[in-house]
Amino acid sequence: MSMPDLAVTGRRLLYLHTNISTKKTHKLRRKIGEGKNRNGDVYTDRLKSAAHQFNQALSIDPLLWVAYEELCKFGSNVFYPKFNIASPGADQTVCLPITQIEKRFTRFQPAIKELLFSKVENEEHIGYFEDKNKPIIFSMAPLDTVKNITGLIEWFGQNKRLKSLVNLIVVAGFFDPTKSKDREEIVEIKKMHLFIEKYQLKGQIRWIAAQTDKSRNSELYRFIAGSKGAFVQPTLHEVFGLMVIEAMNCGFPTFVTNQGGPAEIIVDGVSGFQIDPNHGDEFSNKIADFFQKFKEDLGCWNIISKGGLKRIYEW
Repeated sequence: MSMPDLAVTGRRLLYLHTNISTKKTHKLRRKIGEGKNRNGDVYTDRLKSAAHQFNQALSIDPLLWVAYEELCKFGSNVFYPKFNIASPGADQTVCLPITQIEKRFTRFQPAIKELLFSKVENEEHIGYFEDKNKPIIFSMAPLDTVKNITGLIEWFGQNKRLKSLVNLIVVAGFFDPTKSKDREEIVEIKKMHLFIEKYQLKGQIRWIAAQTDKSRNSELYRFIAGSKGAFVQPTLHEVFGLMVIEAMNCGFPTFVTNQGGPAEIIVDGVSGFQIDPNHGDEFSNKIADFFQKFKEDLGCWNIISKGGLKRIYEW
C-alpha cells in the first residue's frame, strides 16, 4: 500500500473512531443533562478522560498516526464528503429513500394517515389541516430550548406567505405540562400552546406527541417526504445532527441550522439549505421561497432531494 493510500485509509479509520466516540459521548452528555440537570456538569467532567484514552490508542496505532499527522499538517475540508458524511448512526436498513418502494413499511401507513390527518384530537395528536393538499414542513425533536421547536412555531405563525403555501407537522414532547418532570420542557409545552392559540394555527398545524417506534418513524419520514414536503431543523446549535442525516436519507429536502455540525453536512442550495436560527424572518422566508419556487417549477424539489441523497451516498 502506497503512503497516500495509507493516509486515506488511516483518515477514514480515524473518522470512524472519533465520530462513533463523539456520538456516544454526546448521547451520554444528553442523558446526564449537562447544563440542565443538577450536578450534570460534574458528571460530564469525567468524560474528559476519553480524550486521554484516544491519545493512547492513537500513539500505538501507526496507521491512525499517519492520518493524524496528515490532518494536523494539512487540515480538513469540512465539505469533503468522504471524511465528514459517513454516518454509522443512521440505520440504512430503516432510513430508506422514498424511491425504494419495495422496502417500505407499508403496514404502518393506515396508522400514519390517521396520525397525520384525523380531525379527532387525542393523547397522541392535536390540531388538524383545513387544506390537506398543501405540502408539509416537518420537524421532530425533544422539547428543549436549544432544539427551538417553539421558535419554528412562532416563525410559521408570523409568516402569512409560508402559511399559505404549506402545513406544519411537529413531533415533540407532551401536550400536557403536568406529564413532564423537566422544568425546561414544561416551559416549552406552555409556549407551544401559547403560539398555536396566538396565531390561530389549529387548521394549519399538527402537533404529535413524541414517537419511539424507529421503524414507524422512518415510514413517517417517507410518507411526509412523498407529499413533497421538507424537513426543518430549527436548532439554536447542533453538535452533529443525526435526524438531518436520516431525513436526507429518506429523500427530504432539508433546512438546517447553520450553527454547528449540520452546516458541514449541507451544501447550501445544492444538497439542502442552511438557515440562521437567530433571524426568524429570514429563516421562514427562505422556506417560503423554496415552496413558492416549487409551486412554479415542480422539478426543483427533486433536484434538492437528489442532491441530498448524493451527498449521503458519496461515501
